[in-house]
Amino acid sequence: MKKLMLVLAVAVIGFVFVSITKAEDPNAPKAKDPNAPKVEDPNSQKAELKIIGKVIVVKDANGVVTAVKLENKKLGLYNVVLDEKGKEIGAKMEGKIIAAKAIESVQDEAKWLTVKAYRELPRRNGKDGNKGPSDKKGPADK
Repeated sequence: MKKLMLVLAVAVIGFVFVSITKAEDPNAPKAKDPNAPKVEDPNSQKAELKIIGKVIVVKDANGVVTAVKLENKKLGLYNVVLDEKGKEIGAKMEGKIIAAKAIESVQDEAKWLTVKAYRELPRRNGKDGNKGPSDKKGPADK
């Protein structure tokens, strides 16, 4: 009977020891849930992103700008924050290619740009009626 009690006591102590060593350390970093929404730290310093893209403007039935987007061939579609610069881009740059310096953020899986500065880039290959290098005739074309 003493042997049975001793074996039982050793088993209980072993179980408790294993449970304690397997328990999660409350100070250990947690693994990120891949399905969890991304939460941006509003106080974090973000680097400026330099991006080139075509300006797409969405207007309502009255012609009021409701959204401005920047389409980049490699990075995809970005929503532009409609602050002073965003509204200016919507009013002046519809359909044009621009180079922008902006702060990128992600909200509800949508990419957003807060534009700090931008400039229009010239169109290539004679688009928009401008003569590009392909429209000029060289000596061999005469």
